[in-house]
Amino acid sequence: MMRAPSHGGDRIDPPEVRCVDVAATLGGTRLFRALDLEIAPGQWLTILGPSGSGKTTMLRLLAGLLEPNEGDVLVGGRPWARLRGEERVSMRRKFGYVQQQPGLFHATVLENLAIPLRWRGLPRDEASEVARDALAAVGVDHLASKNALTLSGGERQRVAFARAIVPRPGILLLDEFTNHQDTERADLLEGIVAQHLRSGGSATVVAHDLGHVDRIRRASAVDPKVCVMAWAVPTRT
Repeated sequence: MMRAPSHGGDRIDPPEVRCVDVAATLGGTRLFRALDLEIAPGQWLTILGPSGSGKTTMLRLLAGLLEPNEGDVLVGGRPWARLRGEERVSMRRKFGYVQQQPGLFHATVLENLAIPLRWRGLPRDEASEVARDALAAVGVDHLASKNALTLSGGERQRVAFARAIVPRPGILLLDEFTNHQDTERADLLEGIVAQHLRSGGSATVVAHDLGHVDRIRRASAVDPKVCVMAWAVPTRT
């Protein structure tokens, strides 16, 4: 039977994330403007809206992968734009990001988790052991020796999720992270997110509907903030 990982009583200490008067435009389309929101440690935000409304762009802004056209995204009280070098790398390591289309390495499933852990300084044997535990937690440990690029969409999604959670980041950014899962596996992943929240972590979850919101809320006992994105409209910039 698949089980969520247990971290005992360890607490997670995520940085605060804030958007201050943020505007974003993509390809001549204004996605949003004058956006102000805050995700305090231990809080979670769910972003709802139709395709093309800017949900993924907002996640990329929060992760420091895009710069806003206007305003600032602050992490730990400092704008992403002012973080450079090792300081930026150190802050990035506080985030675990699962994209809609997981970007896995042309390597085994185990190596997809173990190699980033070795980059963080873990010895090879310890990195492999920790990686195997994370794969087991999401029910894909039997795929450890397979090339990650040969997996199905749902399997890739779970491997990417395991890779995001294995270093215990403070903030999870999850883009439609259960859209290729059946009910049992979706419940498993949502349960891990709920455990992350109970441990003091923060999360931002992109979705099309409110179903996952209620399930994670009940499992974590943490009420979400909800941001509803409208249709984006073309604009001159």
